[in-house]
Amino acid sequence: MSTITKLTGALFALVLVAASCGGSSDDGTGGDAGRPATDTIVLPDCPVDALDSATTPVDITVWYQISGKAGSTLEAQVAAYNASQDKVRVTAELQGANYDELFNKYTQGIPTGDLPHILISEDTTTQALIDSETVLPAQACFDAAGLSTDGFAEAAVNHFTVGGAMWPGTASVSGLLTYYNKNHFRRAGLDAEKAPGTLAEVREYAEALKAAGVTDSPVVLLMDSWFVETQLAGAGQPLVNNDNGYGSGQTTEAAFDAPV
Repeated sequence: MSTITKLTGALFALVLVAASCGGSSDDGTGGDAGRPATDTIVLPDCPVDALDSATTPVDITVWYQISGKAGSTLEAQVAAYNASQDKVRVTAELQGANYDELFNKYTQGIPTGDLPHILISEDTTTQALIDSETVLPAQACFDAAGLSTDGFAEAAVNHFTVGGAMWPGTASVSGLLTYYNKNHFRRAGLDAEKAPGTLAEVREYAEALKAAGVTDSPVVLLMDSWFVETQLAGAGQPLVNNDNGYGSGQTTEAAFDAPV
């Protein structure tokens, strides 16, 4: 997810940071637990035509934590964009090795206003960013420019819509992948062209691999929280109460300790 800051004079998720805001009454990381997340907000103005009157190049800073091929691709995109025109100069700055470090850097900058114009964050920070009152809902810019979210994935739009507004300027939806070793399958007498399709089959195949002496560790799971959250959501299991956090009341307790 990305967040965008409101530019004076002029989206993983791309969020616009509101540079004219000085932060909220809390620490910017938790928000008001008593305020329903789905209250309809009054959208602020988004000066989408501000660049038309700019007489000097506008500098834009983007904070990100993307590494490897994705990081080099982002840097190449920034270079290509800067070379394509002379009104905007974008600087992409790597801030941390993961999203937690990136978000910590952002929250540390809230009291002083030392923030980027654009933040490439992830979905678990959405409400905290909104509560910090430092970001501009992209919906305001969509409306001002006459743009629609019809071309976006509906699930992503629903997920990132709070208070009736789509917050990130753009969003990507990640998927989980399972890799298996075909040679190991062959050695255990399994069909190398048939990957396990259920957790029950994962267990069945793993037991066969171990019984055949192929490996003592037939399954390795990366247990990042979002893996489990994604699997539970795909199975229709709420993670929290209050309509999975989208209700009009308070979200007060976890709900995933269930048979699923």
